Amino acid sequence: MVPGESGLTVTESPLPGFTGPRVRQALQVLYDLRALDFDPASGRMRPTDFGLEMLEECRAD
Repeated sequence: MVPGESGLTVTESPLPGFTGPRVRQALQVLYDLRALDFDPASGRMRPTDFGLEMLEECRAD
């Protein structure tokens, strides 16, 4: 930012930062709600039946 006659002027906007903490928090909330579960075979999180129902409800709107 650079000061100008009418206030501050943005000369270059910063690139968005890594939002890993927010993603982790969102995954934890979905896990706590039993919408996600850990799949030991793949080592990844996967939606539960309840999670898939929630997703369908969101898509219906």
